[in-house]
Amino acid sequence: MSYKITMNGVASYLTPAILQSEKKVTLIYGLNGTGKSTLSNYLYDFTDNKFHTCSNEGFADAHVYVYNSRFVRENFYEIDKLSGIFTLSKVNKEIEQEIETKTKTFNQFEAEQKALDIVISKKDAELLEKKAAAEEEIWKIKTKYSGGDRVLEYCLKGLMKSKGGLFDYLSTLSVVNEPPTKKIEVLRKEVEALQGSQAKSYQKLSKMAVAGANVENDVILERPIIGNQDSPVADLIKKLGSADWVSEGINFIDVLQSEGNETCPFCQAETLSHAVAITIKNYFDATFESSINSLKELLNSYSIFVENQANFDNNQENPFYIERKVEIDALHGQLVAIWKANIEAIMRKIKAPSLPVTLTLSKDVIEELNLVIDAVNKSIDSHNTKIESKDTALTDIKNEFWKICRWEYNSSIEIYNSHAEERNKERAEEQKSKTKIQTDRTEIATSLAELQRKTVNIDEAVDTINSRLADLGIDSFSIIKSGENRYRVSRNGIVGEDFLSLSEGEKTVISFLYFVELCKGKKSPTQIGDKKIVVIDDPISSLSHIYIFNIGELIKREFSNSDKFEHVIILTHSLYFFYELTEIKEDRRHERQKLMRITKNSSGSKIVDMKYEEVQNDYQAYWNVIMDEGQHPALIANCMRNVIEYFFSFVRKMPLANVYQQPKLKEAKHQAFYRFMNRESHSVGQNLFDHKEFDYARFKEAFKIVFDETGFPEHYKAMAKGKE
Repeated sequence: MSYKITMNGVASYLTPAILQSEKKVTLIYGLNGTGKSTLSNYLYDFTDNKFHTCSNEGFADAHVYVYNSRFVRENFYEIDKLSGIFTLSKVNKEIEQEIETKTKTFNQFEAEQKALDIVISKKDAELLEKKAAAEEEIWKIKTKYSGGDRVLEYCLKGLMKSKGGLFDYLSTLSVVNEPPTKKIEVLRKEVEALQGSQAKSYQKLSKMAVAGANVENDVILERPIIGNQDSPVADLIKKLGSADWVSEGINFIDVLQSEGNETCPFCQAETLSHAVAITIKNYFDATFESSINSLKELLNSYSIFVENQANFDNNQENPFYIERKVEIDALHGQLVAIWKANIEAIMRKIKAPSLPVTLTLSKDVIEELNLVIDAVNKSIDSHNTKIESKDTALTDIKNEFWKICRWEYNSSIEIYNSHAEERNKERAEEQKSKTKIQTDRTEIATSLAELQRKTVNIDEAVDTINSRLADLGIDSFSIIKSGENRYRVSRNGIVGEDFLSLSEGEKTVISFLYFVELCKGKKSPTQIGDKKIVVIDDPISSLSHIYIFNIGELIKREFSNSDKFEHVIILTHSLYFFYELTEIKEDRRHERQKLMRITKNSSGSKIVDMKYEEVQNDYQAYWNVIMDEGQHPALIANCMRNVIEYFFSFVRKMPLANVYQQPKLKEAKHQAFYRFMNRESHSVGQNLFDHKEFDYARFKEAFKIVFDETGFPEHYKAMAKGKE
């Protein structure tokens, strides 16, 4: 199992720093002030509000034990009684066996629940993928209708923030049973008419008049018009069939006779006497003249009817007319041709009254054209109404737009809904199984808690801690019971002594031993679950080097090499201690350990991987800092201490107590250096370093003395070469 910690936005972690490991043991090296304490404090209490921008993975179902300055303060400094350590009694073997059996069952339920959670997560992820595919398809609406001069973009207002939002909105709309009658192109034109240059009202088209078209059916047109049949010349005119010719010639008789000319306008001979002229005129009597006048009146009324008919010259900018202009103009042109032909026919009838004439009827064409005009006017009325209530019209168009989209993308929605419905049925069954597992798990947990409540035994923990103190050679104090689940410090048998009477080193030892027992046992009698993660932050800050090896061995035995703990995270500023905990065998180190370090610069703290060979580079870096007088005094002093610690304790295997006992270091001018180096306490909450005592030249001189007086002047020269 792996874990991941992201430190961000707190203390020196200005940007995200990630600690991720799948190894059993993670060793983290870092100088003081780089951010180790901030990291351990976060792991101590994830709920602390100052860590709200930090996060972790892999810790949710684990019991996390953290040893740091806060642990020491809360368990020892604020109260003088230690919280009781609960361990399982070894007396009642039957109960122990029952606990073991129930624990296995509990772990089995936990494994079943995790396996079921994995299945649920996988299926839910698959459904999310299907939804994402449907969302991607429906997102095409956004790419189609938004951006640029796309007039329908207003329909998507508030729905273009996310693909999921658009999908959810469209899914909530009801799908119609039949394809929408309107098309998107029609809606686009309607919006343009409401918002563009055409956003104005338009006059309706005038319709064609039908009244007057009845002239075309007048019977006079089909009836021959002839003169008086009782006239002496009637038979002759009828026989010759020249009534129309004679009628035309009568006008010339009056003209010739008024001039005294008896020339016949028909034969051109001087044979037309006054009597003959009267006879011919009498042939075209009053009835004939009345019929001719009727024809002329009919021609006049029909011409007025045609002239008063509507034309469409004033509608050339009307978009609704333009939309059907071809159809309207074709019908109108057909009417104009009919009317013209009919007028010409009537005029021929007047000239030749005896000839029958049949006119083309225009009524059907007029009615057909009027139907088209009615349709156009209906669109104009609808448009003008929308102009008067524009917002309502745009809302109606928007509703129609989504009705079309819902129909077009119904397949994508229905396919997803089908998958979702099937998944919901599966999830219901999975939830039943999960509920049963959780119920069984809770029953087992309750039973385990009751059994453990019977087996709580604080004496064993007390005995173990006192035994470890003896192993470390500490016999000046011990711990004793104080109440049912508490105990106190007893120095030399004096019960009244408390934890505050111990030295810094003694406090560190007792607090860490207490922590070891706490991790081995349980924080409370009702604690359930075996997954434990241990975090140890610089447990050797105040220790004499006599105990550092012992503490290191204790950590390896109780934590690093124990199967009771899922992960062990150890932070330290000490190169010596870092290498004490590092596996010597390379293959085992690669298998079980991850080496990391925390660094800090102007951009904040970083957590990076570290190679086993890189400590030597850090050692050289210490020398660079020491030889740079412009560095901060506390940093120079810390680097001096780290160099001495690494070289003498780790490389030369020399006790530091012997190193610092050089006579020259006890001179007055080197007392500040001696106190700082020999205090060996710089990570217990504060560093007691007085900048006013720091004199670079004297500290550097004392630092050189350490190497000269212990027999390693050449090492000093080699490391300082080119830096002084």
